[in-house]
Amino acid sequence: MLVNGDFEAWGDDSSDVHAYVNSQDVDGWAETSGDQIQLFQGALSNFGPANPQTNTAVELATFKANTIAQNIDVSDLMAQGDRELHFSFDHVMRQGYDSDFDAIITDQDGNDLFRQSFPNTDSSNWTTYSTKISLNANTTSVRVLFDDTSADNEGGAVLDNIKLSRLNTDSETYQASHGASLNDVVEGMNNQLISDYDSPNVSGVQLSVTDDYRLQAFMAYDKTTKGGEDSYSDLRVAGNLATLMGDYDQQGLVMTAEETTVQDIDISTRTGAQNAIAAIDSAFKQLDEQRADIAAMENRIGHSLNSLEMNKLNIAGANSKILDTQIGKETVSMTKMAMLQNATMSMLGQAKNIPWNSLQLLK
Repeated sequence: MLVNGDFEAWGDDSSDVHAYVNSQDVDGWAETSGDQIQLFQGALSNFGPANPQTNTAVELATFKANTIAQNIDVSDLMAQGDRELHFSFDHVMRQGYDSDFDAIITDQDGNDLFRQSFPNTDSSNWTTYSTKISLNANTTSVRVLFDDTSADNEGGAVLDNIKLSRLNTDSETYQASHGASLNDVVEGMNNQLISDYDSPNVSGVQLSVTDDYRLQAFMAYDKTTKGGEDSYSDLRVAGNLATLMGDYDQQGLVMTAEETTVQDIDISTRTGAQNAIAAIDSAFKQLDEQRADIAAMENRIGHSLNSLEMNKLNIAGANSKILDTQIGKETVSMTKMAMLQNATMSMLGQAKNIPWNSLQLLK
């Protein structure tokens, strides 16, 4: 959808080049004020990450080429019922410069579909940002815009690998982050199941892609007979499985399972249906046991918190009593010293009166 998001349409991949290029000479992009767009390939002064000569990026700067934008027609997507887009880009700070910028996506009427400010403080490593964009029902086109908001009049934010694509792209053409389509991944997983995992842990499992581009697993039907009735093969999951698929977290698929077995469930007969109900009841029983364990843990945590609260109150009370005792001790000591001082003054006064009385008698 978005044209020239990696800016590789410019440059010869043979030397370090930095230039201001006229907007009409940069595929897809335009500088909103009609100014030139600042592009570079290879090394750039005061630029942190190593940048090969085969990579081209764009730089926003306040004094020149401070805003780049691209208009994209989405009417075909809306006609197909797609109203969600995947938006992502890489950014890094130009060393020694304020590199703040805004990323904005609006519809044809100027209504914001996405707006976010980026402080862009890392000058050593590229940072990848990705999110999901929801379109309005009457959206026919969108405008992707990056605006420099830094205070410096020289360098600014460096951007690369700007992407805007359908969230549910056709599984045949959608390229995952490692370069394989979803169908390629599924085919490889099925081949691995057949060739490498011929064991009791995996039996009769097939993976496929649904019409809405989701990954599903199912048990293959076994045409052999068991007890005169058709049956399904076993599906077993051993250990834990955690898988992350897609370009960003919202497309993640995370599965975790403990070793368990679903075997010989057949609801086509009365006996099979009863067995299925028994198996489901057993699963509910296990769920209830887990819920009971969790509730018991919550109760223990609650009691521990109450005990800690009581200990806190007891410690506060003990501290108050200690302070009261210390104050009482100091008060007694002060009273004692006052009594000794008064007694001393009284004795000194009496000792002074004896010579004075003797002098009076001699007179």
